[in-house]
Amino acid sequence: WVEKLVTMLPNLVVATVVMVVFVLAARFIAIGVRRLVFRTSKNRPISDLLGGVARVTVIVLGTSIALGLLNLDKAVTSLIAGLGVVGLAAGFAFQDIASNFMAGFMMAMRRPFDVRDLVEIAGHTGTVLQIEMRATVLRTLDGLVITLPNKDVFQNAIINYTSTSERRMDLAVGVAYDSPLEEVIQITSSAGRDISNRDTSREPEVLFQAFGDSSIDLVLRI
Repeated sequence: WVEKLVTMLPNLVVATVVMVVFVLAARFIAIGVRRLVFRTSKNRPISDLLGGVARVTVIVLGTSIALGLLNLDKAVTSLIAGLGVVGLAAGFAFQDIASNFMAGFMMAMRRPFDVRDLVEIAGHTGTVLQIEMRATVLRTLDGLVITLPNKDVFQNAIINYTSTSERRMDLAVGVAYDSPLEEVIQITSSAGRDISNRDTSREPEVLFQAFGDSSIDLVLRI
């Protein structure tokens, strides 16, 4: 054992130096990747995730090289095979978690909404509080906090009310059958023009829709 230790001592020193260098390099590379990704995407979760992936990749590479210097090639092969088996088993065991993370990654790349946007997702309407890699947190209009898995957010239709600056309001109106329809149009249009914050570049529209049981139904569009 002493002879083996003396023989492997130079390689052991070199392997230790290699690991130290790779660990330090992994730290600086992770910082650089996070800054670069955040500068281009302005998305903190994505930059943190990719920075962590870069750090782990560099450390795994350094470990493989260090084990190779110690003539532990079989250990490297077994380690890679074991990681593959563990990764496969973890993929089946944490399928939903992985789906949420992948959905969060895709949402961070596409960015259908941002924090403080008013959105409607899967029947829930509220303001976005947090966008995490696993879930999205909303505060509803009645003050409740809802955590939605990113898989459900990604697979459902998303209505972003903040992304557009104008809305059309449809106001249903009913008038008696004996009402003069020309006068009804004039009065309804005039009432629509008097509404504050109206887009003055578009005139109000009055459209007759149906003959109701006790009224003629029309709609005012502003």
